[in-house]
Order: sequence, then C-alpha cells, then structure tokens
Amino acid sequence: MIRVITAVFLKETLQVANSDRESEVAEQMRKSKQLVGRCREAFQYADKSGDGKLSLDELQEGCKTADMQAWLSANDLDASDISGVFYLLDVGRRGWLSFDEFV
Repeated sequence: MIRVITAVFLKETLQVANSDRESEVAEQMRKSKQLVGRCREAFQYADKSGDGKLSLDELQEGCKTADMQAWLSANDLDASDISGVFYLLDVGRRGWLSFDEFV
C-alpha cells in the first residue's frame, strides 16, 4: 500500500514540475514577443525615411526624443552607447540596419 501511495505522490509531483516548466517557457516566450514588439516600435519610430533601413543618423536623431530616451532606459540602454551598438549590429557594413539586424 505504501508503494502505491508513493507512486501516486511521485506521479503528481512530476506532473506539477512539468507544468511549472511549461509555464516558465510560456512566460519567456511572452516576454520575448513583447520585446520584439517594443523593438519594432522603436525601429519604426526612428526610421524617419520609412524605407525600412535605419541609418546611424536616424537612430541618433531618434534617440534624442523623450520617447526614445524612455524606451532606451526601459531596455537598460543609454543614448551614448548607440553608435557602438549600431556598428556591432551592422554586420554587412552597409551603413544601415534592417529590422532583423536591429532585433
């Protein structure tokens, strides 16, 4: 009888642990989607030409606004880091970033 009780307890414990893992993965995916959405908003805001290509000038100008300052702060970034980040992201050395590179 004790083995049956132990087996049932173990089964329930494993189900709860699995459910917790699934919840954690779902939460991480939700956060990831939110971050991509915020990045898209920032990209579109800074892309003043609307060509889907974000130049360093556009990014620097966009970062001067209060909205972008707040966005940078919310994402643990600082406007003084922008040119360095731009050059790190511009792997093709084209002088502009696509949205995929930006994210």
